[in-house]
Amino acid sequence: MKALDELFAYNGKLDLYGLCLILKEINERLNASVHTTTGKIPILHMEKEKDFLQALPDAQVRNLYRIPTLSVKVDPQSMISYKGNKYSVDPRHLGKKLDLQAYEGYLYLYDNTELAAVHAIADKKWNYQEEHYTALTVYALKDDSEEIRQLA
Repeated sequence: MKALDELFAYNGKLDLYGLCLILKEINERLNASVHTTTGKIPILHMEKEKDFLQALPDAQVRNLYRIPTLSVKVDPQSMISYKGNKYSVDPRHLGKKLDLQAYEGYLYLYDNTELAAVHAIADKKWNYQEEHYTALTVYALKDDSEEIRQLA
């Protein structure tokens, strides 16, 4: 937070190179000074703990814990397809590509970092959540009224 407060003072006056230089300077200064909460100097404390750090497991082991992500497109009915079945999302996501993760019997749909929807994986062909259906109805009525206004 201290680094962000100090950077705020520059308020967009730095290019990328200047930003990197200032961040390096702030980082070195803060890591060499006594931390107000712990009462320790971070760089010295890191030197003591460095010997206890272990390497990450190799990629083959890490991949066992990685959740595969698929890219799916929201169709005009505000639905995405997964394994032959359709699942609803809020109409705010119409036409967008969402990231889909299937994990422990649920679908998690993300629009960038926003969780757009969660569905239990089902055998039904159409899987609507009530709030998505309601929002889609409101969206369609609003869209129709704009078209009528344009025709008038």
